[in-house]
Parts: sequence; C-alpha cells; structure tokens
Amino acid sequence: MCFAIPKRVIKIEKNTAITEDNRRVMLGAVKTRIGDYLLIYGTIAIEKINKKRAEAFRKVLTTR
Repeated sequence: MCFAIPKRVIKIEKNTAITEDNRRVMLGAVKTRIGDYLLIYGTIAIEKINKKRAEAFRKVLTTR
C-alpha cells in the first residue's frame, strides 16, 4: 500500500521542488512557494496543503 506523504518545500528549481528531506519532486500543475507543504506520492506533488493538515497527516503516519 502506498501513502501520500506531506513534505515542506525548501527550494524550487524550474518545475521541481526540493523538500525538507532533500527529495526532488515534480510539481506539474501544483503552484507552490518555498515554505508550502505538499502531499507527495512517489516523486510527484499531488496537491498543496496547509501546515495544520500536514501535521495531522504526519501524526497519523508516525503513531503506532
């Protein structure tokens, strides 16, 4: 099973975002700026989300 993972953007190069864990992500049609949070599926940004939603996703993913 695959999950979309929330990541914060730290750098943007053309149509690629670099996330907080230095992962390169294709932006496609997702408009973003440095500091935004994206839902990432593999190496593709699915959508931009707010910080509160990103933290909620992270909490679910790290809770056992």
